[in-house]
Amino acid sequence: GKVKLTSPDEKINLEIISDADYAVVYLANYFLGEKSFKDRGYSQKHQAIAIEPQNLPNGVNLDIGSEQLYTFDHPFNRKIKYKFEIK
Repeated sequence: GKVKLTSPDEKINLEIISDADYAVVYLANYFLGEKSFKDRGYSQKHQAIAIEPQNLPNGVNLDIGSEQLYTFDHPFNRKIKYKFEIK
């Protein structure tokens, strides 16, 4: 799959290409000023983002994710490419 993020001014792009079919996105909903970022002050809601290419969340329990069960004979292997561009 592919995920692309672009800054509001369109000067920064991040493209994530993976062999994973899904991506989970976290948006820092619970930042409440408890952390200090270098040159950014204390944390604020939605100040950060995390993207995790992965299998279908809960796919094993939905009986559609048996390929998510890893063993010695079926090891976990993931390919992820990050492309970062500043214009």
